[in-house]
Amino acid sequence: MVQPEPSPRPSKIRVLHVDDEATHLDYAKAFLEMADEDLAIESVASPEDALERLESVTYDCIVSDFQMPGLDGIELARRIRETSDIPFIIYTGRGSEEVAEAAFTVGIDDYIRKEVNPSHYQVLARRIRFAVDKKRAENKVIQERDRAQRYLDVAAVIMVVLDTEGRVSLLNQKGCEILGVSQEEALGENWFDSFLLSSNVEEVKEVFRELMAGNIEPVRFYENPVVSSSGEERIIAWNNSLLHDDGGNIIGILSSGSDITEQRRTEEKFRALLEESRDAIFVLDHESYLYGNSKAAELLGLSDPSELIGRDAFEFVAPEDREKVRERVFRRQRGEAVPYRYVFNLVNMEGTRIPVETNVSLIEYDGKPASLAISRDITEQKQLEEELRKSEESYRTLLEEGMDAVAITMEQEFAYVNKTFVKMLGYTDPSELIGRRSSELVDPRDHERQKEITERRKRGEKQRFIYELRILKKDGSSIWLEVSSIGTEFEGKRASISNSRDITERKRMEDEAKQYQKRLEALHSHASSLALASTIAEVSEITLSTMAVALGFEYNSFHTLENGVLTTRGTLGGPSLVPPTPIDGRGITTMAAREARTVLINDIREEPAFVKGYLESLSELAVPAISEGKAVAVLNVESEKLGAYDTNDQRLMEILADHVASAMGRIQSQRRLEELHEQHNRELVDGVQRIASMVRHDLRGPLQTIMNAAYVAETKPHRTGEMMEIIKRSVKHQADIMADWKSQGLAETLNTTETDLGQLISDALAASLIPSHITVDANVDPMNVSLDKVKMRRVMDNLIRNAIEAMEDDGRLTISAREAKDEIVIEVTDTGIGIPDSEKGNLFKPFYTTKPTGIGLGLTYCRRTVEAHKGTIELESKAGEGAKITISMPKTLEAE
Repeated sequence: MVQPEPSPRPSKIRVLHVDDEATHLDYAKAFLEMADEDLAIESVASPEDALERLESVTYDCIVSDFQMPGLDGIELARRIRETSDIPFIIYTGRGSEEVAEAAFTVGIDDYIRKEVNPSHYQVLARRIRFAVDKKRAENKVIQERDRAQRYLDVAAVIMVVLDTEGRVSLLNQKGCEILGVSQEEALGENWFDSFLLSSNVEEVKEVFRELMAGNIEPVRFYENPVVSSSGEERIIAWNNSLLHDDGGNIIGILSSGSDITEQRRTEEKFRALLEESRDAIFVLDHESYLYGNSKAAELLGLSDPSELIGRDAFEFVAPEDREKVRERVFRRQRGEAVPYRYVFNLVNMEGTRIPVETNVSLIEYDGKPASLAISRDITEQKQLEEELRKSEESYRTLLEEGMDAVAITMEQEFAYVNKTFVKMLGYTDPSELIGRRSSELVDPRDHERQKEITERRKRGEKQRFIYELRILKKDGSSIWLEVSSIGTEFEGKRASISNSRDITERKRMEDEAKQYQKRLEALHSHASSLALASTIAEVSEITLSTMAVALGFEYNSFHTLENGVLTTRGTLGGPSLVPPTPIDGRGITTMAAREARTVLINDIREEPAFVKGYLESLSELAVPAISEGKAVAVLNVESEKLGAYDTNDQRLMEILADHVASAMGRIQSQRRLEELHEQHNRELVDGVQRIASMVRHDLRGPLQTIMNAAYVAETKPHRTGEMMEIIKRSVKHQADIMADWKSQGLAETLNTTETDLGQLISDALAASLIPSHITVDANVDPMNVSLDKVKMRRVMDNLIRNAIEAMEDDGRLTISAREAKDEIVIEVTDTGIGIPDSEKGNLFKPFYTTKPTGIGLGLTYCRRTVEAHKGTIELESKAGEGAKITISMPKTLEAE
């Protein structure tokens, strides 16, 4: 494993030492800088001087005596702490425990007693470095935290951190978007008071208390609604985890949440189908009711279905039937074979007994096994049967007028059928059925079921049989019947009477509901798979598989939209070679992409926009995946059948398209993030190279001067003294440049002094290497000007160097400086190659250069320095005629 290179050692540590004893200041500076060469000590004799110095100078650490005239060291620390967190050390020989306690109370970083032995300064030096290194490390942590925040903000889910009081200590950008707040508005807010519905606060608080107690597993995954600043409610599925400190104590929770509002809305549509049922529908486990529709509440005398939730599963079962029902529920949930349909009595809230026929099946509800019970009130049927036992004639009358289809069979032959039964099977008169064997009407697929019922009846079983089977109508078509039969006597002989109800529509709805639920679950699985997709090709492959396998579509294709052109990414069940298609043309798929809406065509022969392709299609469904109001992809299915797709197919495809849009958006965001990261790294490397070149650029002149002077001193010893002075000035000029780079760079902060401008220009000329083919005219009078000597010297060095480099052949360099009212005017003129008009506007821009080896920062520095002196710098030039730089600035610069 490659180890990272060690970080470069930080620059000098600037320390401000405050003490009213001058001798101690001198000794401390000498010994501290001797103990640690990275320490740079600056001294002031009073706290007031320290406060004044801190207004203009930045330090890494402050070391202060305690007892001083005026302010003492603690008061100085308190005032500094009002605006700064710079490390602060009390260094005193007159302290005490009370002083130390007071000092730490105002926020100092260290407290050290003065010692006589000079070696104690090594201790102080180490304490200074420790305080500064600690502060720099804290700043680094803050930078890393800010970087982590930026990563969180590109996440596609809500990320929120709550402290132990439920206050928000972190919320990423996705969370801010959903809640309609900024991060500044969210931080510190109580989560329960600010972002929850009042009706859910206590429930969510209980979950929070469980998490704070460390009981995470029961509530690791949890759903609850949140409310945005605009009042919009969104349902969030949370994944909770605990945050611990170094000691293992819980200090908060980190929750990532997905917005499942649309998923729940889809489920609500499914629930609406249940609510529209004429039968009472219950969902229950072995302990309590989990769900009941409106018909269930009405049956039991409840005002609202919610009153049923949580009640004992057998509370409404009549006492004499309770154990039988309970036993069957337990046996069914254990996987044993028990009758799925039976009759028992319920007792409603008013105490009324209600006989019901109930069909029970096992399902999964909210991820757990449960029983689905569909019950129908058979009170009228029971009453009818009672009347039949009283009087056969009355019974016949009731049968004929009843809405249920009734048939009486003896020896498996029809002895009686009522009008409803005749009509239900498509006959016109009962005589068409009387005398026929009942087995003739049973669909061959249910012969075994019918045979079982017949055998049980032959054995003399008289209890009621309730079953479902398919019956053939007169025209040969098949319908589903729900049959309730019981043994009886008819005309003095043993017979069987049955009440039948056409449940074909109900069976169709049940099949559709099961199929819809299965397909819906496949979509949820699809969403999980898409979360792992990292390319559009993977999104296409997963989506096509879901369309074909999970949703059962025959011909499937997946298209992406870029720059107004649809590109086929994959097909399944149809042709694979499909050329790119502009969306402004004809076609069902292009229409969906162009208009960003679903297009469902049940007979494409009547659709003008249809373009015939490789398939003999008669139906087509095209659904766009929409992101930010625009189509990014289109999911298309085709069929050779008319009317092959319905609204359920459309809803499922639209849900699928939403998942696709989300996945594509996530992939695109990840790509953009990676590109930005690569660009940032390139810019950092380029910037370092340019700055290094600028340093070389600024130091080249002084270094050349030193080399020339050293050569003269070596060849002409009698001029050694003169050359040493030149070398010293060049070295000092080098040091000034380095100090300026270190503290200011391209900054505009000035250190102005009264300076002889004529001497400054003369020194710049003397330090320049001027070729023999260039003549120099300098017309500069001595004049005192208020300016930053180091920066203006760099300006003159740059302008002289540029002029020399512009004159490859014989030329003349002219420099003048004069006073004009309250201003000074400096002109640098050369007779070089000049500058074309096309390049003049860019010369003062950073990093723009016309030189093969230049870096383009010289004139940028000149302009900023002159403007910092409240002046102006102008260029006059024509190609082939030389150039003139004119600087105008105030003679006296007022301090700001």
